[in-house]
Amino acid sequence: MPTNGAHIAFGTAEALRITWNTKDVDSRLTPIEYLKNNLENLACERITITGHSLGGAITPVLATALADHSSHWNPSRRQISIDAYIFAGPTPGDEAFRTYTEKRVKINSIYNTTDIVPHAWQQNMLDEIPTLFDPWFGPITNGQHREIVHWTIQYIISLPQTPNTYKRWNNEKTFSGQLSPDDGYEIVKGINKSSKAVIKRLKKKSADQLCNITGVSKDQLDPYIIFFLKYFAVLGAQHVAQYQKHILNNPTFVTELKDALKSKSIISKLKAANEALEVLTTLFGKVSDFKRKNSQSRASTTS
Repeated sequence: MPTNGAHIAFGTAEALRITWNTKDVDSRLTPIEYLKNNLENLACERITITGHSLGGAITPVLATALADHSSHWNPSRRQISIDAYIFAGPTPGDEAFRTYTEKRVKINSIYNTTDIVPHAWQQNMLDEIPTLFDPWFGPITNGQHREIVHWTIQYIISLPQTPNTYKRWNNEKTFSGQLSPDDGYEIVKGINKSSKAVIKRLKKKSADQLCNITGVSKDQLDPYIIFFLKYFAVLGAQHVAQYQKHILNNPTFVTELKDALKSKSIISKLKAANEALEVLTTLFGKVSDFKRKNSQSRASTTS
């Protein structure tokens, strides 16, 4: 990786380490070992790496690492280009990393401007998150039962260290995801159908944290959780389904981007509801701690 003062996020670096050392289930080889063992039998002039969401953050970092370590898997120095196709990826690094990577590999990045995930972590895009879903929900700071969403957003945008030096890629392609009335109806119908079971499990696992976030008692939590679930469902629709709709069905996007996305569908169900609930339980714990510290800081400032 670069030594010219470039930086990437710690989480991205850890994800790269795991990816770099993970062995394929069938071949029992790491990515480098697989390329080294099979390159001579592959009549390829290009290696394409693609990923969505977290995979969209790892993709350019892995592509750069492969380029930097090409002598380990391409000892004969064949002319092989490395391309990265990034969908809905958060920003993995700073401007120095962007400059270095764009010189080493071909970056093809596309994101939905109404998707929260790629708004992390460049500062001016983080600043847009609190109002990003106003067309569907109105201002998060106004209205009832919005505390869980409000404090979750505040926690997320507080994560980057100061100063924030993250920079998105140059020459990205974008589209604006739109939800039709039918989409909204399906989201609400799905939430209403599953909300009782989800609410029961969330209250069992995270009651104390949710009570701290909302400032209400356990028996008053239901409408707060329902609003969060509706918000979360729109987030999911913008982060997943809209990419399939706008990329695979829109002829204005280049064929290569379509082919890269088709190679491994980004539309996949959660492995299990338990995993999603565990993620939310961890998140609510962090948000609760963030609100508590924020409140203590305000109290000490005003005293």
